[in-house]
Amino acid sequence: MVRLLFLLVLACGVVWSGVDYGAGEHHVCDSGTDIDDMSAVTVAGWIERTDNTNNHILVGKGAFASGGWQWGFRPDLTQCQAFVVDGSTGNINYRTVTGNCALNEMHHYAVAWNGAFAGSISLTFYYDGASQSTASTNAGSGTLVTDASNSMRINADHSGGGDYATKYACVAVWEAELSADEIKTLAAGGCRAALKVDNANLRRLYEIHGTAVATLYNLVGDGTCTETGTTATVELAAPFK
Repeated sequence: MVRLLFLLVLACGVVWSGVDYGAGEHHVCDSGTDIDDMSAVTVAGWIERTDNTNNHILVGKGAFASGGWQWGFRPDLTQCQAFVVDGSTGNINYRTVTGNCALNEMHHYAVAWNGAFAGSISLTFYYDGASQSTASTNAGSGTLVTDASNSMRINADHSGGGDYATKYACVAVWEAELSADEIKTLAAGGCRAALKVDNANLRRLYEIHGTAVATLYNLVGDGTCTETGTTATVELAAPFK
């Protein structure tokens, strides 16, 4: 059962709510041409990790041999964040080395990638606005494989795999590699701080609220998402309709 989670950010006086996804629960969102084959990617969100025994997909627009990219948690508390991109002749597979992914605490997580492969790649993970040391198991090669047929999923990859128990308040996606200062701005604010950072390249901002059934408010971009196990359709939150 998806349960309501209230989050109070004392530092900035922001109160918003989020959703506790159970294992096997996620949202499926229309892909939209504006997020197909993006030239660069930043994904960020307020997330509480409640599982460290599985490879857990937080946001997925693809997977190995399927086109696109995916961001998630590894079953490790320091080498914990991972980002994978499907290249035409080789995949990007990066992870944190000495990062943080505390259990049962809400934190701001992010990954920013410049869209390049191999020698010119720039990819940085963040935890509460601070960059984390990274390592590459594969720097990739070629170009991003087309992913137009893959839907964006929250708490799963494009096919619905990797969905484990985790709490979310919001997730945002940019077609840009945000700077360290821009990530700090996101981490210092609430969910809607995303509306103030590189708005021209902001492609999606999902706020997730719940009672018995989760409602995902998409403040930017395509407004159609469904939760697995329900037929609930997302409605854009005013004044964003």
